[in-house]
Amino acid sequence: MAQLNANKQVTAQKAYRLHRAGLEITVIAERLGISTKAVTGYLSKSGQSPLVQLSVQAKKRTISECAANHLALIARDKLGTFAKGKIASFSSEIATDNQYIKALQQAITSATVSTTDKLILQTQLRSYQQDKVSSTLQLLQAKEVEKPRIVTGAAAQKITARSRRNTVVIAALIGLILGAIAALLWDSVVPRLRPTNGE
Repeated sequence: MAQLNANKQVTAQKAYRLHRAGLEITVIAERLGISTKAVTGYLSKSGQSPLVQLSVQAKKRTISECAANHLALIARDKLGTFAKGKIASFSSEIATDNQYIKALQQAITSATVSTTDKLILQTQLRSYQQDKVSSTLQLLQAKEVEKPRIVTGAAAQKITARSRRNTVVIAALIGLILGAIAALLWDSVVPRLRPTNGE
C-alpha cells in the first residue's frame, strides 16, 4: 500500500489514484495466489513486529517456494527501514560513549589531575556509562524485537481444493456411510433391547 507524507497536500484525484492502485495490487496478488495472514496464537507486544504468514500458490513447487522466499525478503527489507535507522543511531551513540569513557578513564588515571577534578570526572564517567548501558539495551531491543526477520523459509505443500461445495459433499458421504452402518446393525441391536413376553 502507498503511504502518504502528512506534510504534503494531496488532492482528491491523487488520493483516488493511489486508492485504485492499492486495489489493483490487491486484485493482482489474489489472482496470482499471493496471500498473507497473521499467525493465530501469537501475541505481539507494543513495538514488536507481528508474526505474519506469507503464502504463494503456483502449479510448480519450486516457483511457489522461490516466490514466497523472495517476497518475504522484500517485505523484511521494506518493513525494517525504521529498525535499521534505530540500530544505526544507537550504534553511533554507543561508539561515542565508548570514546568519552576511554578519554575520561585516561584523565582519571593521570597524575596531573587534581583530586577534586577526578571526582568531577568520575561523575561524568558514570553518566556516560549509564548512557551506554541504556543505549545498549535499546539497541538489543531494536535488533531482537523490532527488526523484522524471516522465521522460517518457504516450504511447498500440496493443498486440496477447499470449497463449501466440497465440504458439503464429503460430509454427506460420511453421513451416508454412517447411516448404512447403523441400518445394518439396527436389526441385530433392536431385538436385544426389547423385552420378551415371558419376562
